[in-house]
Amino acid sequence: MLRIAESNNSKVVFLLHPRNYNMVYSGLKNLLSPQQLLLFARPDLVGNITKWSTELPDSQGVVIKELSQLPKEEIDGVADDLEDQKAAVMATLSKTKEFEGIVQHLLIVPDETSIKAIKTDKGWVPVLTQWGCRSNETLVETDPVSSLIRRPRTTTAQVNVFIFYSDGTPAASKEFYIEYFGHEIKERTNKEGQYARGRCKLDTEFTVYDLVDGKHQFIHSFTVKNDTEYIVTFPFITIANLKVIDQKAKAIADTLVTGTYKEAEVSYNTGKTGNIQIENLEAGQTITLAVKEHPESNQTFTIEREGNEFVLHLTLPVPSRANVKVVDGENNIQPHYPVLLDYDGTQKQYTTGESGILILDKLEAGKQISVTDKNRIDNFISATLLEADNELILNITREAAKFVTVKLLDPKSKPMPGIPIDFTYNGQTKREVTNTNGICILPFEGFVDKQKVKTFIHLPKKEKVKK
Repeated sequence: MLRIAESNNSKVVFLLHPRNYNMVYSGLKNLLSPQQLLLFARPDLVGNITKWSTELPDSQGVVIKELSQLPKEEIDGVADDLEDQKAAVMATLSKTKEFEGIVQHLLIVPDETSIKAIKTDKGWVPVLTQWGCRSNETLVETDPVSSLIRRPRTTTAQVNVFIFYSDGTPAASKEFYIEYFGHEIKERTNKEGQYARGRCKLDTEFTVYDLVDGKHQFIHSFTVKNDTEYIVTFPFITIANLKVIDQKAKAIADTLVTGTYKEAEVSYNTGKTGNIQIENLEAGQTITLAVKEHPESNQTFTIEREGNEFVLHLTLPVPSRANVKVVDGENNIQPHYPVLLDYDGTQKQYTTGESGILILDKLEAGKQISVTDKNRIDNFISATLLEADNELILNITREAAKFVTVKLLDPKSKPMPGIPIDFTYNGQTKREVTNTNGICILPFEGFVDKQKVKTFIHLPKKEKVKK
């Protein structure tokens, strides 16, 4: 065993209570490898003095020096080894219940003189005396071990991490996690979204990430290089309100909305209120949405950090109906009158009812409707349907009634009174009887020229003359 130094206990504050040095060092011997244990000098308390030794054999060739006695390149080597050892020790002890409450104080020493350097076959290695103590002679709390590790040296580079949200804004005062040499530490950015890690060994790796539901998320891994900025992007998770409204700005309930977000298909239902909150959206991303049954409602929204109001506009059909009335020039209702209806690109024939009115429902407001007189296609009326009931009046002009006079003469050109005649026209048969002048009026109106009328004359039978 090799004696390294002695220290006065009255000048320091012991940080490892309620444990004592013997308990702590015994625990270190059980948990650490011989190489890791070499970092901690062995404490032996003699009155108010602590004598510090190393487990190395007491041989004449071993050299112990203060850091200030070493050249700069040798100090850099000691700092490199100290950084490696610190990371390994912290990773091992932080997993044990025995050191859970004191591990953060183990590597605290009063000042840089407590850090010794021992020459071994591997070069100069650090040994800590007065570990777990802080000086009581100054009001300023210092961490000489961390200061040595972070001091500029040729084997290290400054590590500054810049964290942004996905919308491009700095992640100010953002908590995150950094893992270096297997040790995880929770850190926080400053108001500019920056974090100064200090100096790290060149070509070593560190990882920056966030914890979501206890899992590592948004992982960024880096290799330490000279003159390098380390950019990390974290998502800013936010919400949005989605609403589907009609042309009257009325929310439409139970509407299925589909779309894409981050190249994945999404779907939402507006529910009974016609309004739904979408969660877990990332600011700076876009989302494309449309009512499934109305692809023309398609819109793309950019997600902001707050105030996201996504509104899809639909123009829905508005029910309408129409009453079509056909009247003549004297405003007389025309029952059973044929008309042609042009609506929504199709034409159909209808006939007015007994009341002379044609009732049309299942129409749509805003569309055109046209009613044409079937007997005169140049006579029509057109209108744009309103939301309420629509009344369309088609005025027709009837020609004066056409009557045909029939005169029945015998072979001697004398009138034949009282003779019944059956007239058949348009499938109807009527009987008339000639008057005293042998004349009767054809019992039909509205003849069209050159239409045929069938007749059957009931002539009296001739009596046979006896010879």
